[in-house]
Amino acid sequence: MAQPGAQAPAATPSGYGFTLGLTDGGQITRDIAQQHAASICASVKVPVNGDFENGFGDDPETVRLAAEAGLSGVSVEDTAVPGTNSYPFDPALARIEAAGIVLTARSDGWLMNDYDLAEALRRCHAFAQAGADVMYAPLVDTGTTRALAATGTLVNLLAAGAMLERGDFTILKGDASTAEIDAMLAG
Repeated sequence: MAQPGAQAPAATPSGYGFTLGLTDGGQITRDIAQQHAASICASVKVPVNGDFENGFGDDPETVRLAAEAGLSGVSVEDTAVPGTNSYPFDPALARIEAAGIVLTARSDGWLMNDYDLAEALRRCHAFAQAGADVMYAPLVDTGTTRALAATGTLVNLLAAGAMLERGDFTILKGDASTAEIDAMLAG
């Protein structure tokens, strides 16, 4: 990814796990994810972001350990994998406050039908106030995406393939241009 020009590739536990015969959602351990991230970081000269699922448990220390592996950033979701329930609000917030590197705070509970879009928005706002650099609520509707973008905190946006049916991203079907996405976010 870095060789063709990616300025900040991401390490994904699910992609690496699939090469080991493991599935996403709790089968990759923290140690395996850290070793994989360290090997990627050692082989490129650009910053790397790591997807650290739910932080591999309740220990906020995981984010610090991710930095020790060489990651410049980490993504941590609020779902208590391998299940589909979300962490309660206060413990989810405490995990974000413990970060010391670029942090993408994920609000995945709405995707798992554990809470609604209003709660996803509330959590993302609280995560940003707690220090998250990027907010990520996968596949939220256009209105929620606009509300997230209006906060001024960076927003990671996912709308792909069959997953588009979960939200109302009709503008993003096909090859949407940056201008079309900007227009959607601006309302």
